[in-house]
Amino acid sequence: MMTLFGPMVLGFASMSHPEQRCNSDSNLLMSQLKCCVVIFTCIVMNLSIATYNSHGHAPDRVEYISKLTKSYDFVLIQEHWLFDSQLDMYEKNINNIRVHGVSGMANNELLTGRPYGGVAIIWKNTFKGSITPVSVTSRRLCAIKVSFNNRTIIICNVYMPCDNNNIGNKNEFESVLSELSLICQSSGCSQIVIGGDFNTDLSRINSSHTTVLQNFVADEYLKFGLLHPNAARIDHTYESKINGQCSLVDHILISENIYDAIINYHVSHEGDNLSDHSVVCIVINTVATYTCDEKEYNTNVPKIKWEEASETEINKYKQNLDKNLSDIIIPWQALQCNNFMCNDHNAEIQQFESAVVQACLHASKESIPLSTGKKRKSIPGWNEEVEEFKQKSLFWHNIWRENNSPKEGILARIRRAARAKYHRAIKHAKKNRDKHIASNMANALLNNRDRNFWQEVRKIRAKSNKPTSNIDDVTGEKEISSLFAEKYKDLYNSVSYNVSEMSTLLRDVDENIKANCSIHNCYHEHTVTEVQISEAKARKKRRQCRPHN
Repeated sequence: MMTLFGPMVLGFASMSHPEQRCNSDSNLLMSQLKCCVVIFTCIVMNLSIATYNSHGHAPDRVEYISKLTKSYDFVLIQEHWLFDSQLDMYEKNINNIRVHGVSGMANNELLTGRPYGGVAIIWKNTFKGSITPVSVTSRRLCAIKVSFNNRTIIICNVYMPCDNNNIGNKNEFESVLSELSLICQSSGCSQIVIGGDFNTDLSRINSSHTTVLQNFVADEYLKFGLLHPNAARIDHTYESKINGQCSLVDHILISENIYDAIINYHVSHEGDNLSDHSVVCIVINTVATYTCDEKEYNTNVPKIKWEEASETEINKYKQNLDKNLSDIIIPWQALQCNNFMCNDHNAEIQQFESAVVQACLHASKESIPLSTGKKRKSIPGWNEEVEEFKQKSLFWHNIWRENNSPKEGILARIRRAARAKYHRAIKHAKKNRDKHIASNMANALLNNRDRNFWQEVRKIRAKSNKPTSNIDDVTGEKEISSLFAEKYKDLYNSVSYNVSEMSTLLRDVDENIKANCSIHNCYHEHTVTEVQISEAKARKKRRQCRPHN
């Protein structure tokens, strides 16, 4: 605002006399201004949920998950390979979403080898309703309670251990199902949706995991979405990158009382999905409501970059602003009105304010550099090393789909070979990431001598400081701030003290106030300013940094 009002003062001196007419329609300006903050409600008749084992959090997986969030209300992610402290990575790289999840790895665990496991649930932050994380103990499970339009649904996301006749895996499989049963029975909710990678194919009739899972489904009055007689269209959900072997191990279970509300249950095989798992989707006939706030939703709108404006551009801005302001009619009668209770000039003042704001905005957009909007993070060297293989992989994948997705034959082999080359190209680009960054920065500095070297280095090392949206199972800015207030209250009141000494101190302070301050005999200023607090903190830091003798 300091940048805005400075030029405004310069422009008011050249504003026209009241007789001059405004060249632009004030009502139009007002309507345009209101459009910037309009909030409206969108009602969607179907609730859509997708489950996806991403097998990591590489940029291509995050990009694909971002695509899923645009098509589905809730996206269940398995094997994200992130620690608990890294889960906000999704919110930093995907627009307008919230995430709740758990890492497959304990925070105090010494990691050997690659990361593993983890589950997360992602939803649009415009979803109009109450979404509350459900407390769980297993690191293979996360859940949320979704309340909207007078109904409540529990959505659970699981990543089960492998079905390999290992007794330890079977015990863990049963343990996760037991916790799911506890959630179903203690939640007080009769509508449950459980999705994820169960690592169990129902066709494996000799598998103990299959038997245990079927018994769980029957005991909790659930049904398999893939067995729906009309809505299910699904062949396989997993395809091995090594030998092309296919299986159906990803499932979505749903309560019997909403089973008939399933409109669609299908698997999506897409060429830009580089995981060996495909996306399983379910669409339920219900009513989901969204709040669409244009200010929040459109995050790619270019921003005015005042810090990069040159002296010439600033002068041009002042000239344009003078010209725009000179076209505005000043409501002199309203401005000179001395009646503080007057409401007769409200409309004139609002139109005048809108016209001044629009004059400033138009002048800045015509003169000051604009940002290019929020850019998607890309892998350095993508265009040179990866893009060609991606297009070939998508090309053969589409041909394979158009020919009914054969599992064997020349088309299947060509498709697998193209995907394998695409994967190798991505790995090679990641391996040479630093080399590409250094080469690109060197070329940029050579082509533009005015660019500052250390400024370019800071751009490369820049990190986002976006705050997390979930702390101790508490979500929302107000709720999190209240949680911090309670924690600090407990902290500051936790120091023990002598009651007698404290009473004496309080009595002395009260007597001093009555004897001096109350009768204006005190020469001290008792107000504490922000400057004083900052100086006290600085002195404390200096004392802490001082070396001990």
